[in-house]
Amino acid sequence: MRERIYTIVSKAEDGDIISSIYDGFIMFVAVLSIVPMMYREEVPAIHDYLIVPIIYILFFDYILRWITHDFKSKEKGWKAFLLYPFTPLAIMDLMGLLPTIGLLPRSFMILRLFRLGKLLQYSQSGRIIIGVFKNQKKTLLSVLTIAIAYIFVTALIMFAYEPADNFPSFFHALYWSTTALTTVGYGDIYPCTHIGRLISMCSSLFGVAVIAMPAGVVTAGFMDELGKAEEEKKQKLLEKTTKVPENEDNTPGTKRRVINITPKVKRYLVFMIIGVALNIGFYEIGHVLHLPAWIDNIGTALIAVVLEPAAGLVVAFATNFFQSAFIYNIDSIVYYLNGAAVAVCFGVVAAKSGKINIKQIIKGAVLYIVAGTIISGILTIWRTAGVPDSGWERHFYEIALNMGIPGFLSCFFGTFVLKVVDAVILAVVVPVGVRISKIIPGRQ
Repeated sequence: MRERIYTIVSKAEDGDIISSIYDGFIMFVAVLSIVPMMYREEVPAIHDYLIVPIIYILFFDYILRWITHDFKSKEKGWKAFLLYPFTPLAIMDLMGLLPTIGLLPRSFMILRLFRLGKLLQYSQSGRIIIGVFKNQKKTLLSVLTIAIAYIFVTALIMFAYEPADNFPSFFHALYWSTTALTTVGYGDIYPCTHIGRLISMCSSLFGVAVIAMPAGVVTAGFMDELGKAEEEKKQKLLEKTTKVPENEDNTPGTKRRVINITPKVKRYLVFMIIGVALNIGFYEIGHVLHLPAWIDNIGTALIAVVLEPAAGLVVAFATNFFQSAFIYNIDSIVYYLNGAAVAVCFGVVAAKSGKINIKQIIKGAVLYIVAGTIISGILTIWRTAGVPDSGWERHFYEIALNMGIPGFLSCFFGTFVLKVVDAVILAVVVPVGVRISKIIPGRQ
């Protein structure tokens, strides 16, 4: 099932209608997501009916890519789940979401443009352009180095010989040098001495050459990439016409176009639904009883251990979606990181050892205490200047302050206590859940 999900979220192949529809839908959502940037003030209707659904859709796309990264990367198994958040595309996707969910000030709203990176991921033209710059990066970097050096040198000369009225600061000289080199020349800053005008003429002539060099390199690289794409297309067409499968229903192409509802898929779906229900149910219990713990990741840990870390990541997202949509607000979607930490810590430990026992559960709990404390502490410092806004966290935070512990360490202490309680409960409940899952019919 995960392999089919990977083929859907990656660039569609010929004949894969579902993947093509998904690609077009995500590109449409990415373009639609920058519409709010056309308004200086936030429009409530646009925020509620446009921005919020878009954030959930793009975040869900992020999760789908996360749980299928092992099919794309050279790393297989649990390592892929640890590495994905640090890949360039994952960072770009996340940076495009942070300003909207309140982790960055409004001045960073320009980062929403990172969402347009989806167009490069899915568009054939975008992939060709990326390939051109990737293959020609050494030549282009050489040209860029020459241009930067020339800009800096001419700016120094101009700043030294021109009067202060024309170039009051070195930045003004850099600005003029850049516009002169690119032959733009806005005319707001210009030289008035003979040396300055001579440098200006040289910059204009040199700029023509500098602009022409990368243009030729990019054009040649673009033609090479088009040729390669055409050859690949012909090769695929040749393979399809020469290969005659014995049973059409068993061809790889047919398998990749559907998600077979096998007993294993059914078991995964049932278990994940149970995991989400456990998370929401235990969260309500902890809230009603005012327990010093969230206990809303029990289902996530259980599913990550019984099935795999990828299933735990999906359960954590579904739980976080429910909480942010019906209990809190979209800003709380960032706390998905806690659920992801639970899924990775417990699921990876079980997957790495190949065993599911008390010792491995304790290892997962210890890892979660460390990861969860760091994540929650950083988020609290980032969002509320280090002062927890939840009851029990604030209570232990104030205890630490009264003991003379510095403010930011008190913040981590408050989250640490709650994570310890959470981890102890997980270490007790998860083994019981694993034993119960073994007697459920159809587990194997």
